[in-house]
Amino acid sequence: MVNLTCNINTCYPMKKSIYFFTRAGQCCCSEDFQAKIQYWLNASNQRIHLKNLPSSLIAIKNELTVEKKNLSAIKNLRTCAPDQRPSAAVAGYLGAFIISFVLSLIILMDCSKLMTNLRFCQLSSK
Repeated sequence: MVNLTCNINTCYPMKKSIYFFTRAGQCCCSEDFQAKIQYWLNASNQRIHLKNLPSSLIAIKNELTVEKKNLSAIKNLRTCAPDQRPSAAVAGYLGAFIISFVLSLIILMDCSKLMTNLRFCQLSSK
């Protein structure tokens, strides 16, 4: 049996001033704890659990795995938040107007050039 010492003030002696403690500093004077220590000190018990460990870890991993498409972060990634501020609406409309105006100017300049070319082609074909 492994004899570990613990704080005398927090643990009651089980046998003639022999005290037990855990790594966390908890008193381990119970017989249940001693039985667990003896079980895990047995090399054959360690080998049995080591063989079963990979399958247990896979089962735990599968149970804890979550599909990314179900995460709220992924769902919120493609969703715009509503904005009720009037200044945000004005800025959006102003931006849309400026983009539309610039594109309209480009198209109108091309249309005038197209009209000129069409007239020239008609006159030259006569």
